[in-house]
Amino acid sequence: MQKSDFKKFEMDADEFSIVMRNLDAWERVNNVKFVEAELEGERVQIKALKVATPGFFIYSDDDKYTLIVELFSEKRIGYADIEEFAEFDKNLLENLKFQIIEKDNRNKSLKNRFFPKSDTSLKMFKKLMRTARWKKHPFGYLLLNR
Repeated sequence: MQKSDFKKFEMDADEFSIVMRNLDAWERVNNVKFVEAELEGERVQIKALKVATPGFFIYSDDDKYTLIVELFSEKRIGYADIEEFAEFDKNLLENLKFQIIEKDNRNKSLKNRFFPKSDTSLKMFKKLMRTARWKKHPFGYLLLNR
């Protein structure tokens, strides 16, 4: 990844503690994904990856690429492999993965995670989600009914 792919935030230790308690909201508001923090005296420098949204990403594991989505209610619950819960248009899914991995990230990942960095990726994701055919799984029904 290049230096321009990241954004730095500087704050005092009290503000940093608030950010850490509300990290999911902070990431969404700033369109970033937290990477690391460095404490220097009473000041904290946060390094974050610039993203179009932290709400989904492509995960790479031994040349298998999986669409992972954020699950949340009032706060982030976690992330899940959405491909386990629904079937999608295969061409749209593969095109989204290509867009995010090759075009948005130039095939450079953050710990095997490729986050969307363009409006094109967001539009493709929304279009893909409209093709979802939910499998008979209670969790899938939960996602569908939100």
